[in-house]
Amino acid sequence: MGISLELLTDEDILDYSREAGEDHVLTSKSDLNLKYDNIRPIVGGCYDPVIFGSPFADRCICGKIRQPSKSPCPNCGVRVYSKEEALRRFARIELPFYYLNDLRFDIFKQKFDTIFKDTKIILNFSGDDLKRLGYSARGAKKMGIKVFDMCQFDYNPDTKELTVSEFITDESKCSYEGIMKIIEEYFPEHLTEYKKLINRYYLVLPAVMRPFTLTYRDGKKLMGTHKLSIWYSSIIWLCCVEDKKGADKLNYETVMESLKTPGERVRYTALLRAYLNAGKKEATELLNTSKENLARELYAVRTKQNFWYVKVTNRLST
Repeated sequence: MGISLELLTDEDILDYSREAGEDHVLTSKSDLNLKYDNIRPIVGGCYDPVIFGSPFADRCICGKIRQPSKSPCPNCGVRVYSKEEALRRFARIELPFYYLNDLRFDIFKQKFDTIFKDTKIILNFSGDDLKRLGYSARGAKKMGIKVFDMCQFDYNPDTKELTVSEFITDESKCSYEGIMKIIEEYFPEHLTEYKKLINRYYLVLPAVMRPFTLTYRDGKKLMGTHKLSIWYSSIIWLCCVEDKKGADKLNYETVMESLKTPGERVRYTALLRAYLNAGKKEATELLNTSKENLARELYAVRTKQNFWYVKVTNRLST
């Protein structure tokens, strides 16, 4: 059985990360303490026990319960869900900015070109060589994802000109948010389709798909943390405005408040957008059918609507 990749819209991610009317949103990195090789599931964390239950398919975290249960373990407080239920328990991370998955860039660029087909595009860069500046796509003179991640967009409805500039004077006019403001005002018929191509939510896969490991060597406990969980924790750490615990000073709002110019703030957000795209590989590889048939197992997950849903493995936000 082959697998194709279909990227999720924000509406899809909302649907995946809601259960019985409740939103499953992660807001804390505190349950992953890699410095001390320790994981303590907390509400809002990468292993939130209420959202995900046990990250193990056959037991709770402490090992007292060894089968699916209707109640949480009295020791560790984590419930063991059936395999089918555990594979349905998704969550999301809510970002303070929009980003474009680079796998979707060609489709996004086609939509952008359609919206502004009768518009003169004026490029305002420090040099004419877009490729040298890192702003080009596959073609040397075509705008690449970096342009949309961090440039300013000014539209003149009288002359039908769109100026795309690397010189930032108004951060509200920049990137996907800036383009959206233009579309809302002048091309509203395209707004719905445009918003389907960008995301403010990041899908988090069920904990049972990324269990941590505990082993003992020479009497010492060693913990292995799944790469995806570390990745989700880093997104929360850098991008989640609600995660303000600790003294690392890397909370998104804290960093943005410390930056003095609009250009600095736009460039920092663009850096995080690039970071999100750089980390999608692990989630994609996890669902490869060659890896313990995990993808095939997900084909047997029954959804809330009692249909056999065959696109769980196809549809990723990362």
